Amino acid sequence: MRGNELLDKMELIDPAYIEAADAAPNKRKSVWAKWGAAAACLCLICGLAVPTIAAFSPSFYELLYAVSPATAQFFKPVQRSCEDNGIRMEVVASYIHGDTTELYVTMQDLAGDRIDETIDLFDSCDILRPYDSSATCALVDYEEATRTATFLVTITEWGNHKIEGSKITFTVREFLSHKQFYEGVEIDVDLADLAPAATMQPTDVTGWSGRNSEKEADLVLQLGAPVKGFPVRGVDVTGVGYVNGKLHVQTAVRDLLEYDNHGFVYLADETGAQVDGDNTIHFCMVSDSGERVDYQETIFSVPEREIGKYTLRGDFVTCDTKTAGNWRVTFPL
Repeated sequence: MRGNELLDKMELIDPAYIEAADAAPNKRKSVWAKWGAAAACLCLICGLAVPTIAAFSPSFYELLYAVSPATAQFFKPVQRSCEDNGIRMEVVASYIHGDTTELYVTMQDLAGDRIDETIDLFDSCDILRPYDSSATCALVDYEEATRTATFLVTITEWGNHKIEGSKITFTVREFLSHKQFYEGVEIDVDLADLAPAATMQPTDVTGWSGRNSEKEADLVLQLGAPVKGFPVRGVDVTGVGYVNGKLHVQTAVRDLLEYDNHGFVYLADETGAQVDGDNTIHFCMVSDSGERVDYQETIFSVPEREIGKYTLRGDFVTCDTKTAGNWRVTFPL
């Protein structure tokens, strides 16, 4: 036991023991009295220390070192938990340095099977502090027998603000689970026989990526009927055609903000080699009834005379299971 830990535990000792140790000893029993008081103190300290050590099990330390061996030794036990909506959240350990907080957090379903190996905290975790912050969250372990997921959460405060004070509060509002993954899905479109593409100006460009994507965002495909027989629930292919000598492929996603449905499309040549798009445009449309649909248009620099050598494919992730709650743990620094 370290010196600081010993001093912390000494504060919990009954004053009667201290007074007994400090009282004038009986000459005939001086040695035994001193040893008796010392033994009582040691027994009490050991009795207080053992539960904490036992709860922070060796297997969890093994997990820490497996995930982040360079920083595992700096994590300190927290072991504070709360329950809501049949889900138990526990902040197991923390490492606070400068403007950054790293936490190991577990989520356990006590009432059903809403937690699985695809669980995602969906950017809903936060620390209650006076400054804005950014966070990343990585699933590092999932135990099927207990329906328990372990996350490493890293939260950095903006502006180089140090995380100071006597307490910190960590919260989670919701999570996604039971995601479906689709890889290499072939899109049933004859690229060698594309009809002339109708174009339009997007009303609300939400982003772009790739080379010269901002310029490409000036013109996208007109919204069309979804490709029939597309097997990915929650995603539609709404347009394929050439604009200014480049192939545009348009997909539509509903409930992007609710379930994070997303994906990307690519071309596969005759050997199966993958050809990615050069640019991607993102925009959204909102109907009169308030329904929002998010579109993604991927642009390929493949000449029209060569496009018949390729097939159109995509990888997608969809979800329809969200669990909401109010999980909040406050613990001392």
